[in-house]
Amino acid sequence: MFLKTLTMRGFKSFASATTLALEPGITCVVGPNGSGKSNVVDALAWVMGEQGAKNLRGGKMDDVIFAGTAKRQALGRAEVSLTIDNTDGAIPIDYTEVTISRTLFRTGGSEYAVNGLPARLLDIQELLNDSGLGKEMHVIVGQGRLDQILHADPQERRGFIEEAAGVLKHRRRKDKALRKLTGLQANLDRLLDLRQELARQLGPLGRQAKAAKRAAGVQATLRDTAARLLADDIVQAQARLESDPRTADRGERRAQLEARVAAADDAIAAAEAQLKGHEAEVEELGTALRAAGAQAARARALAQRAGDRVEFLRAQPLESTGKDSPEALAQRAERFAAEAQDAQAERAEREEALAALTADREAAQQELRAAEDALTRRRAQIAAQVRERAELESSRTVAQRALDDAGTTAAALDERATALEGDLARVRERLSAAQAAAAAQEEGETALDAAHESALAAADAAAAALADCDDARARHRAEADRLTARAEALELAARLAAATEDLLAAGVPGVRAPLGELVAIAPGYEVALAAVLGELAAAVVVDGMGAAAQLLGAVGADADIDLLVPAPAAGPESAPASEPAAPTPPAPPTAADALTGSEPIPARALLAADDPALGRLLDAQLADVFVCADLDTALSAALARPGATFAALGGEVVRPHRLTRAGAGEGARLAA
Repeated sequence: MFLKTLTMRGFKSFASATTLALEPGITCVVGPNGSGKSNVVDALAWVMGEQGAKNLRGGKMDDVIFAGTAKRQALGRAEVSLTIDNTDGAIPIDYTEVTISRTLFRTGGSEYAVNGLPARLLDIQELLNDSGLGKEMHVIVGQGRLDQILHADPQERRGFIEEAAGVLKHRRRKDKALRKLTGLQANLDRLLDLRQELARQLGPLGRQAKAAKRAAGVQATLRDTAARLLADDIVQAQARLESDPRTADRGERRAQLEARVAAADDAIAAAEAQLKGHEAEVEELGTALRAAGAQAARARALAQRAGDRVEFLRAQPLESTGKDSPEALAQRAERFAAEAQDAQAERAEREEALAALTADREAAQQELRAAEDALTRRRAQIAAQVRERAELESSRTVAQRALDDAGTTAAALDERATALEGDLARVRERLSAAQAAAAAQEEGETALDAAHESALAAADAAAAALADCDDARARHRAEADRLTARAEALELAARLAAATEDLLAAGVPGVRAPLGELVAIAPGYEVALAAVLGELAAAVVVDGMGAAAQLLGAVGADADIDLLVPAPAAGPESAPASEPAAPTPPAPPTAADALTGSEPIPARALLAADDPALGRLLDAQLADVFVCADLDTALSAALARPGATFAALGGEVVRPHRLTRAGAGEGARLAA
């Protein structure tokens, strides 16, 4: 492996593209001061990932870009490409030639490339570190660096030797592995917190889902019942309406009224047309009457003038007419008399015509008044018919409104049922989401464990100091198991409490509490006794078989119930109390009953119960049950006494022909 070419463009003093071809062996760059020899070395360090501007003899990184001269403008970027011969495969890449390029823009952007493909600075550094060409591998010794090495103290020389030996890449991998482990530990802690939170929420969500399911059933029953009742009411109302004889009478009466209203409408239309005709005739008569009056006035005026003329002529002396002959005067008098008679006759005719017109006018006015009276009566009849029709329509509207209200009530019930179903669906979705999140956390925890193991393997290969991570992980795993067991115990306790609440809510007298709440256990023996009792610890204690049978009938066939009925004492039976007293566990056994040495002790000695009947029940259940210090002691004791049962403090139970061990949650049931 050797350097083949170095191409610089815009880097420091190399404004134009400059390519240096390097041959195998030693290559020397000579020249006077200021010719740019050191810039070639700076270009090599810069293209291999140097990030310190001071190491490149500059104040800031953009100082490596050509700044311009008096004859040439400054450039906007600097670019250096280094081509390495990789025939021997020293660089872990499938190319015989590797070209590394770095470009810096004056705006601050920077780009890296390997064989023309974009790459990261970290990729280039890891690639060069694997081949021994890293920027801190002492392949480039700058000005003053040799003097620093020669005058270094032993500690500094050790650092130089370790870096030159290639320890740097392992140290980086170690730091990277440590960072990953820290991140994995943080993620693991977060997952544990989330798991605890989800485990805490699963119990309430389960109870909410059950309550929502019961509410949905009740609402569905209520909706169906209300719908059936409403349908029955509607059918009965329709039947009553159809069977009522008044309904048929109302129908016939309504038809008659509608016919009468139609006839009245026709009569009103005819009367209005006749009234319009009479009004036209009256208007014509009025016009004729006014014309006749005008003619009569003119006739009277003419007759008046004629009379005045006659009187004037009669009053004139004869002398004034002396020049007229008596015959002429007689003719004129006759003519005037004839004109006066004609005027009188015309006046009489016009007065007769006026009297006739006045009589016609009065007759027309009487007919008009009669027509108006008939129209008023007809309108009153029509108004009465309209009111009756409105009453019928109102009755019909009331009936229709009742039907609409019934339909609206049914629709409201349907909407309420739909809303409740939506609430139930949302609760189920929340429960499913919580379960999915829990499953995802378990899968994520498995993936994190695999990644954790891989990171530990890489860290062990890089440095022996990472071996402590296994112990730390074991401690965290133990803590996680402890917390998981605690969460399962709390969840189980919550389920038991919910089941007990349901049983107590049934209202059946004689229901006490789960067996685990009615007994006291010696400290330190909770896991062993819980493993022995098993599901018996969660069974609910009731007073008498009658109360148990009544409770089974009250909770229904779908409920999972485990009941314990203590045997009564011999002798007269006492009547059970109507309401059981609040369960109060007795004091735990004293330290005198503690396990000593390798001898097993009876399990009954580790349990205390105030109720004698409950004590007899425990005597029967734990007759041949003993507690040992460990599993080996339990196995040895079982061989010595084949018919008995032996429980170890770790939760293992040795029964005849059977060996079991309680889980984390089951073992912590009584401890919770």
